[in-house]
Amino acid sequence: MSLNIADLKASNCEKPMPYLILAYPEFALKDYNAIQEFREKNDNRYYSMVEPHFTLVFSIDKIDLKELIDHVSGKSEEFGKFTFAIKQAFVHKDILSEYFHLFLVPEEGYNKIVALHDSLYSGILLPHLKPEMPYVPHVTIGNSKDQNSCLSMAEAWNDNNFFIKGEINSLNIVDYSESKVLSLAKIKLK
Repeated sequence: MSLNIADLKASNCEKPMPYLILAYPEFALKDYNAIQEFREKNDNRYYSMVEPHFTLVFSIDKIDLKELIDHVSGKSEEFGKFTFAIKQAFVHKDILSEYFHLFLVPEEGYNKIVALHDSLYSGILLPHLKPEMPYVPHVTIGNSKDQNSCLSMAEAWNDNNFFIKGEINSLNIVDYSESKVLSLAKIKLK
């Protein structure tokens, strides 16, 4: 495992920030382009904020960044890089807002992503786990307040019998304050 801390300033360690732990998957260029073209039209909430990703740990704050990096580095040693495959799009109702989201959910690699999520939500992150929100590994590609709009988007993807393979080979600790995502640390999976 190698740790690369990008743009980490001492001030980041002193004030509480909202952090996420994301995995930016590596896709074939054609798949990445298809996802991004679709997101540009249908993911008005997040397209300009963040690249396609799996969220492994949701918003946490009031935690020391150095402790978080150490925790994620330690937990990541249990996992090597791994592949996943996505063949289906699903509609998901956000329980915290009025939005419906279009998710690409992996079939292959699903259990590995869940195991990584569960491992990260131990130790110092256990108090941040929200068991009332079941975890579904996904890449969000669209959203709407209209359920039928999301259902139509899912149908369009699923009618095309798509197959997207990718690899997860690192975890990223990011700050997402001020409506943007800033990478603070990248932890490689071997």
